[in-house]
Amino acid sequence: MAVLLYNAFNTIYQELLYRDIDQQRWTTPEALSLKPLAKLTQRLQALALMDLQPRSGKHKPHRLRIAFDEMTTIRLYYVRLLATLEDNSHDQLLLAGALGRFHQQSTSLETQIHLMPASGYRQ
Repeated sequence: MAVLLYNAFNTIYQELLYRDIDQQRWTTPEALSLKPLAKLTQRLQALALMDLQPRSGKHKPHRLRIAFDEMTTIRLYYVRLLATLEDNSHDQLLLAGALGRFHQQSTSLETQIHLMPASGYRQ
């Protein structure tokens, strides 16, 4: 799965990085997402290389922790990531499933909001 993710993210990163600036300028979100996209692509490349190496014994899945800016980048390029595999619907479904597993716990305020009664005491 890491290889599939790396290939999709690298395609988007290379497309942005080597875009002809004279023909088409980056939008503000694209310009702001270059650094998180590069960082995420580099980390996915390391995971992909680890997955390609032969191992003996039981295979332990990798946990990829992502920062908020990386999560925002994933959401920004979601459709473009899926479009990188438009010719292969099976891999596109695998990629959609993998992207659907990305979540960021710190973006959920549910665990951090404690409602108090108006009197200031919990009932």
